[in-house]
Formats: sequence, structure tokens, C-alpha cells
Amino acid sequence: MSVFSQEFWIDLRSDFTINSLRRYRAALLLGVCLMVNDATLLMASKAQRIKDRIINAFAELLSDGKYIYQNFKEKLVLEGSVTTIWNITNEAYQNYKDRLFSLTFAQRFLTVHYAPTKAERDAWVEMEEAAKKIHFHGKITVDNIARKVEIPHKFVSIIKRLAQEFSYLTLSSQVACQDLIKGLMRAHAALNNRSEVSMDDVKLILMVRPYLVNPMSPYEGLIVKYRAQGLSIRETANKIGKTNYNKQIQRVIKKAELRGILDSQSPKKLDDRNIPKRNVKKI
Repeated sequence: MSVFSQEFWIDLRSDFTINSLRRYRAALLLGVCLMVNDATLLMASKAQRIKDRIINAFAELLSDGKYIYQNFKEKLVLEGSVTTIWNITNEAYQNYKDRLFSLTFAQRFLTVHYAPTKAERDAWVEMEEAAKKIHFHGKITVDNIARKVEIPHKFVSIIKRLAQEFSYLTLSSQVACQDLIKGLMRAHAALNNRSEVSMDDVKLILMVRPYLVNPMSPYEGLIVKYRAQGLSIRETANKIGKTNYNKQIQRVIKKAELRGILDSQSPKKLDDRNIPKRNVKKI
């Protein structure tokens, strides 16, 4: 927020409701970014129905650019091609990702995970003080960015391959990952005032890739990747070094099949390979 002019964003902080967004209706029409600095506190401080309304509203705004809430007393309409950034702890994300966020909401986000190293944790106070002293020579305004960015055809195959890899690592559909990658590439090009995507934008995607793995469930992406390569459950368990992990592997595979990441019509004999047959005595 310190880098960009305030016309780009609205700081929602961590204690808002959807009704409170009424005051920003004019700004939403301009396509601002809605900043939620502490989504952990937001989710913890709200009743279930309020959480549901926040999640539903953001899901519809991000996908359709419009959210309508109506009951017998009132009607609330929010419109705008908005974006949003949420900060949330790994523990809270793990708690809410299936029960509350669900697939339709989570797939609209590029979710990156970052765990500070011991050296970074030890040096945190010094880093925090150094960050406070950073000053920017002017803020980025609308006039400093490209308004429209094209993606040359030569990048289509690269985007498809990256989207497949992102899909395995995040357990999101390949189509959703493709949209996220295109959006990130276009945004990076626009901020560099370029009207066309270049290899610099591809490099950014490659820099993001290591942060897609959820540290609370680090094997899920590998399981999906190895399953897509044709490995059986037993082979996958050996590959990730978890020999007693069959049930968890089956659960991840089933989830990936339900989300369309893996083909549910995989060969039935895939998990029966190398399993010794029992001798059956005829009577």
C-alpha cells in the first residue's frame, strides 16, 4: 500500500462486514483492490452467518463483478471488477480452507505460503526497524501503468504447462490456475508499463512456484503429480518416503478427482500392480 497511490486500494482492516462496504460503492466501480490485513482475526471475530456472507460476497465480486444481497427488509448491490489481498496464518488457513473457504472461493485466489527461516525469525526486530525506514520516491499512479496488456501466442504453451504444474501443487483446476497465471503476468507487465507480456513476466511466475506448497500438508501436490504420471498408491508412498500413508494418499487422489485435476477413469488395475495373489484352494 505504501508503493501505490490510494486510488488503487481500500484498506478494509480486519473487522468489517459486507454492509459496511456500502460506503465504498463508488470506489468499487473503479476496480480497486480490497486489502484485508488480518483475515485470521476477521474469521475469528464473526458469527458463522456473517462469515458466510463475507465469503459469498467476495466470491461473487471476484467472479462476476457483482454481488446482490436481498431479504424482506433490504437490498444491497455491490458492483466492480475488484481484486483482493488477504493475509492469514497457515494454521487458520488450514482450518478454514475446506470448511469455510470451499473450492469456489479459494480458486479465485493465488494462494502463496511463506514460512520465515530461523535466521529471519532471529533477525526480525532488525528487519522490522529497517522496513520502517524505507521511503519511496513517489507512488505508482494510474498514469504509470499500461492500461491493456496482450499475451503473445508464443506464451500459450508455456502458460498451459505452468498451469498444469500449479494445478497439481495447489489442488485447483487447471483452468483456474491458467487464469491466475495470465492475470499475474499481465499485472506484472502493466506495472512495468509494457503493453505486451515478456519473458520477465514468466520469470515472476517461476519465482512464485516454490511458495505454492502448503507447509501444513506438503505432500498433497506431490501425490497428485505422481498419480498423474501413472504411479500406483504404493509407488507414490515409496516416492514420498511415507510407507504407511496409503489412506491419506487415497484421500488426496479422491479430492483431486472430484475437482477434475485427475482423471477419475484411471485404469482400475493401477493400484493392483505387484500385489501378490492369494492361493485359492478349490474344494
